[in-house]
Amino acid sequence: MKKVCEKCHKEFEKASTTSFAKWERCRFCSKTCFWESGRVTKRCVTCGSIFQTKASYAEAIVTCGKAKCKTARRSEKAREQLLANGSPSSRPEVAKKIGHKIKKAFRDGRMSHMEAVYKRQSKKFEKARKKRNGYKMVWVDGSQRPEHCVIMEKKIGRPMERYEVVHHKNGKKYDNRLSNLQLMTISQHMKLHRAEHPDNYPHS
Repeated sequence: MKKVCEKCHKEFEKASTTSFAKWERCRFCSKTCFWESGRVTKRCVTCGSIFQTKASYAEAIVTCGKAKCKTARRSEKAREQLLANGSPSSRPEVAKKIGHKIKKAFRDGRMSHMEAVYKRQSKKFEKARKKRNGYKMVWVDGSQRPEHCVIMEKKIGRPMERYEVVHHKNGKKYDNRLSNLQLMTISQHMKLHRAEHPDNYPHS
């Protein structure tokens, strides 16, 4: 029993392990021909290389799988849409319409769950800002830093070295008065704490 492959047009015979029911449905000589039959060849609009894709995706996919081609196509498409429709910021009626939709969603209660999320996240952020391991944190140049280190750097007029730390004289981490802060090296700081709390360092 022989058939002609619909892809490569070669004759092939029925395998001994293939059932007659499966043989009646068989249209291709191999798995390679089966997979290639459902694929089409296209040219990438960005780099011009040849690539294959599924026939069902042929209209939607216009670039090859390279990341730079996808990025370039997205930028080109966004630029085309911008030139055709204009930016929302340049069209006040569009921005106004979007604002009304958001306000209406909050007013109708459809965004009430988001309000709870915002409140919960803001509380967490406030706690993290005020205290991290017992120390007050402040924002400096877009990043969080311990407040006592910032105060000490302003006093000495230079950034702290990597081997330097700030000691709280009364032991209260949140008391960042300048009179309560003392600059010292890491080794000096460890010796001071060993002398003040020998029970916490039994092996020293």
